[in-house]
Amino acid sequence: MSYWGQKQIQKPKLLITQGDPLEERGISAITPLVAARFGLSRGLVCLDEGIAEYHSPNADRDNVILELKYSQLVDPDDMVP
Repeated sequence: MSYWGQKQIQKPKLLITQGDPLEERGISAITPLVAARFGLSRGLVCLDEGIAEYHSPNADRDNVILELKYSQLVDPDDMVP
């Protein structure tokens, strides 16, 4: 039996990834495959516009159920429920 099967976790299990555009190779190509293999949804972290304005608009959002900006991870008070 799998770890998650034994623990009976009720919350969604997420694979957290960065906001890179989907490419043929690299991490953006691998994470959707890993999520699909393990039956996971994806969480996405994008850089704030002030750091890299191209990051969020070009991010792959397939199967993403949670999206945060980098600044929200740095300052938890900025998180939106």
